[in-house]
Amino acid sequence: MSRKNICPILLALLMVLSGCINGGTIDPGDNNPIDNETDTNNSTTGGEGDDPANNTGIDNITQPGNNGTDNSTDSTGALGSAYLIIHFEPATDTQIDDNWTDLEIFIAAADAGNHKITLAFAHHWASNILANASRLTQVRSWQANGHELALHHHSRDHPTEWDGYSNTPPPQQNPNSPYLGNMTDLMALMNQLPASGNIVTSASDGRETDWHQSLLYSAESGVKTIADLVSQPVINTYAGSEVTTVTKAGYKVHFTSYEAQMTTDFIDSKLNLTTSEDIVGFVIQNETFSDYLAELQDLFDTLERRAIPMRSLGDILANYEVETNGTNDSGIDTPVLYLSFTIHVEGWSDEVTNEVMFDRHSMVIQNASNLFASYGAYLNIEVRPDEFIAAANAWNSSILADLEASGHTIGIHADIGNSPGTTLSSMTNVLTNMKILGEAQGVTIRGVSGICSSLDWIQAAYDAGYEYVTGIVEYCMMSMTNETISEGYEDALNCTSPSACHDVAFFAAPDKSMHPYRPNNGSDWGTINHSSDYPVLIMGGVQQHSFHCLSTHPISGACEYNNGTITAYIAGVELALENLDADYLNSMNTVWSMGSDIPAELQHGLFTALQPYIDSGQVELASVGDVYDMYIQWAADNN
Repeated sequence: MSRKNICPILLALLMVLSGCINGGTIDPGDNNPIDNETDTNNSTTGGEGDDPANNTGIDNITQPGNNGTDNSTDSTGALGSAYLIIHFEPATDTQIDDNWTDLEIFIAAADAGNHKITLAFAHHWASNILANASRLTQVRSWQANGHELALHHHSRDHPTEWDGYSNTPPPQQNPNSPYLGNMTDLMALMNQLPASGNIVTSASDGRETDWHQSLLYSAESGVKTIADLVSQPVINTYAGSEVTTVTKAGYKVHFTSYEAQMTTDFIDSKLNLTTSEDIVGFVIQNETFSDYLAELQDLFDTLERRAIPMRSLGDILANYEVETNGTNDSGIDTPVLYLSFTIHVEGWSDEVTNEVMFDRHSMVIQNASNLFASYGAYLNIEVRPDEFIAAANAWNSSILADLEASGHTIGIHADIGNSPGTTLSSMTNVLTNMKILGEAQGVTIRGVSGICSSLDWIQAAYDAGYEYVTGIVEYCMMSMTNETISEGYEDALNCTSPSACHDVAFFAAPDKSMHPYRPNNGSDWGTINHSSDYPVLIMGGVQQHSFHCLSTHPISGACEYNNGTITAYIAGVELALENLDADYLNSMNTVWSMGSDIPAELQHGLFTALQPYIDSGQVELASVGDVYDMYIQWAADNN
């Protein structure tokens, strides 16, 4: 993902920041509050019939949150992964208030380098945040951006102070340190922080007794030396629960015996020795980002030079088996569902003569592209040549080339399949000219949509030089015959318009709708022939309706973007996951018209809902161009 923008003042501040760190031997008398553990365990397609005038809002979308696990930053190959966890120590409201601005500056610095931080809050911080609506919104926005919300707990045996929660309450109450409840009570409080209502990572001591079954991952101090910097996951059992554990080493933490030795040169030397199975773990306290922002920026810079952006610990451990071995826990090759997203840029016909309208349309497209890219999703942007491309020429805009340079794919939305008087020859000529117009924008045009009709649209796309087709709905079956149409779809031959037959093609046949393929020919494109030369069909998956029509208005029944859109989309993802086939490339391309923008809250909510599937390794985000390239490689390897 691209770096996030922060204010010019902060950028100027960060430009002058620098620092250092270094490693050594452990002092047996070390009483570091960080190193306190006493344990010994170490789509849907559509577009052709979408309504470009739709401008419905969205109601009751919750603030997006994903428990901080963001899979948009991939594993970094032979150099492994890195994380940084912050211990937010017990504090008063006044202390938290004094620390908050420094925290905001630190998160902005992390975002600038695409680093995802694990924020382990003591309950004092959680209570303070929950009592402040603006802070809760802010914390959940950090979470939605990939930072993880975690637990920091001090047991009764902690060397500085107990936080009041324990599964083994003291025999006598101390009014200066009252018993507040067990770990279930603590998690009931802490789980109010993430929008998902589920914290899975902990940095705590007293783990043998003070553990909760919902906690899956633990960041620990291990042998309490600088060697804790690099580890591999180990499964330990805490209070009857199996927990994946890794170690961490203090960075600019007061009282660590090796603080002076933890330099960036030392970190560089350790990185030279790591493998793809190693996890590099850093821990700081909330005082650290107030007192050592320059040194933290130096750490960020060191990792960025190595192309190792920090990831949340929950993200790393949730994906560890798949990323390091390409397998799940059972050692079996795990098929992946690749999700891609396509927008049809259409419906603003006046933008060719109205520059203000073109600029507004461009902003809608740019905003959506930036938002998707921030989650690691790159759009397939298919444009009407007679509208948007003509307007880009009229107003001397480089937006399409800029979008492609940012990682998005540019294609053609022809919208000509149902035009009266169209012949196969005229369709081929028009598609050829559209491709030329698109490429004149300085972009590569490989894909096309909006060409389905009773004509041999596959032959036309092939003759015009297109490599793949998207937006394949049941109306596309009009090119089939009674002899070639698949059983159960015969009614599609009687379609009167694309809008009347706009369900996703073969949505009930996962063997076709979930896998890109080359068709046998134009009148028999439901028959798969991976050896043919025809364009690849990028299919829409198992969802019946277009993205806009996944949900409807509760009274009018008209297609509408609302909370039900995300619910229906995720139901489609789950159905697709049930039909994964390890022998083929599994994909689902979701298409909508732009037209009007999808509300930003819904877009954020979409990725929030997808995050658990991404974290589990079942789902990956891929551009349509990437899906096409993967299919070409798959076909070469298997045919």
